[in-house]
Amino acid sequence: MNMFAAALTAAFGVAVCNGVAAVLQKSGADSAPPARSLKLGLFVRLIQNWQYLLGTLLDVLAGGLIVFAVHTLPLFLAESIVASSVAITFLIERFILHRYSVRLAYLAIGLVVAGLVLLAFTAVPETVRHIPVSTKWGIGLALIPLALLGAMCSRLQGHWTAAALAVLSGIGFGGTAVVGRILNYPQPFWRLVLEPLAYVFAAYGLLAVLLFTIGLQRTTATALATVMVITETIVPAAVGIALFGDHVHAGLWPVAAVGLIAAIGGAVLLSTIRQKQKLIE
Repeated sequence: MNMFAAALTAAFGVAVCNGVAAVLQKSGADSAPPARSLKLGLFVRLIQNWQYLLGTLLDVLAGGLIVFAVHTLPLFLAESIVASSVAITFLIERFILHRYSVRLAYLAIGLVVAGLVLLAFTAVPETVRHIPVSTKWGIGLALIPLALLGAMCSRLQGHWTAAALAVLSGIGFGGTAVVGRILNYPQPFWRLVLEPLAYVFAAYGLLAVLLFTIGLQRTTATALATVMVITETIVPAAVGIALFGDHVHAGLWPVAAVGLIAAIGGAVLLSTIRQKQKLIE
């Protein structure tokens, strides 16, 4: 298996891990009192639940796979593949847990997947440019406003806060992909503990998991995951285009625009089904 095929396999592996993890973490999150603040204590309590623990371990595995994938694939393509995890989450909730009672969800999920496929095929991989130290600092410091916004949303009530938490967790997971792209593997490998970006990678991942967990207590796994993966796809793609040299094939900007509209439209539709249709949880 060549590196490109291995990277594609890793990206699909991330999608499977994330899709299953969302359902497991939803079950674990529902077992705890609703969180009203962004504290590590929530994670410590939930990690004692075997379902949440298993879901978190799948997230850790996904983190390792995404670092491998984005070193070969453009962020545009890798994150579009990863975003298919929402389809896996939906299928589990629909056919195993029997939570969805509406067929409109099929249209929504179809729009998301179709839109992400269009986005994936418009991307052009290029060699990563040299990243200035100031840019790396900027990526690391972006954690601060992300954490502050997450803390604010976790304290507020209302249906909209679930969508806000999904967006913020998507930025966090997208941050792991961005950091993974510029993270160099030292030799020997243990020297990774001396690499500051490794801790930035871990911080983005932990923050994203916490935000996602709080959001899971406020809506279904599919609704939350859909909004999250849209953000997780768009943010790294934009960073890849702006900083890493990824770009859209000449003449395919209209296709990319259609894909973006379809993906976001499907996400909005799926996230509002709970209010407009009866959703069995």
